[in-house]
Amino acid sequence: GGGGGGGGGGDRAQSPRKTPPRQSPQFDVEEKETTPPLTRSRSSLMNGEDNAPPALHLLEQYTQKRKALLQRMYVEASKYVLLGDNAYAHAQTLLCGTLVLVAVFGRARGMSLFVFHPIFMNFMVMFMTEGLIVYRNTFAYNALHSIMQFDAKTKYRNLHTGMQVVATAFGALGALFIAANKIQNGKSIMPMSIHSILGTLALVGIITQVLVGFRKRHMIRLNEEMGVAVGPTYRWHGKLGLVTYDLCALSMLTGMLSYLPYTLPNLLVMVTTILTWFITMTHAVLKMRPADDSNSLSASV
Repeated sequence: GGGGGGGGGGDRAQSPRKTPPRQSPQFDVEEKETTPPLTRSRSSLMNGEDNAPPALHLLEQYTQKRKALLQRMYVEASKYVLLGDNAYAHAQTLLCGTLVLVAVFGRARGMSLFVFHPIFMNFMVMFMTEGLIVYRNTFAYNALHSIMQFDAKTKYRNLHTGMQVVATAFGALGALFIAANKIQNGKSIMPMSIHSILGTLALVGIITQVLVGFRKRHMIRLNEEMGVAVGPTYRWHGKLGLVTYDLCALSMLTGMLSYLPYTLPNLLVMVTTILTWFITMTHAVLKMRPADDSNSLSASV
């Protein structure tokens, strides 16, 4: 009897355990009933400053509406597109950039001052895309962290800053070439078309982001060295960056609509551009941070 009981206990001990299913990349796609952002915490908008200007309230509203839209789109689109795959997001960016270059060269059939404008602006958007998703998409970090110094938090921050600085340099070159082309052809450099107005707003956003971004890095480093919060860390910097990216994507699309002929291949290029924007936003807005770095990166963007 005792042996049977022991055997039964052994059988129970050797019963296979149920292993949890492998988790896919986590996305924040649940639409929860929450308090409206403007009544939830005004101080959170300015990272400690009570009197938030109306522009930051508007920015917060736009951010929440974009997130709600992306949540609804993600539920359907994830059935057909590999939205959660880190490597695919980078491949999609490379594919879009390549197709844009092919379309531009196919239309221009030669080199001129104007052609350098879409070329450099295309590279600007590609690097901006990589800089936006670097905190939540670990592909670039895993590929480069072994040759970088400092801790994980600083490595992520340096990757983000480096990519955005390169993007800004390409944007400056693109702006210079289109200005030179207009001057050469006796045209005004003032923005007149929808494309040029959106592009000018995007460039203003990029310049603002660069200035605020370096100030943010300085304040974060100062707060860490002092051990207390001695100044704001501009939490709205990341939200404004997403708005700037929206403007860049719209400017890119309107530029293609005004420059490229309406053919099926060019239409596919535009669709690819929209898809790239959507995939980028799902990673930058909905995707959760890596669990190991969630605490250490909470103040990074």
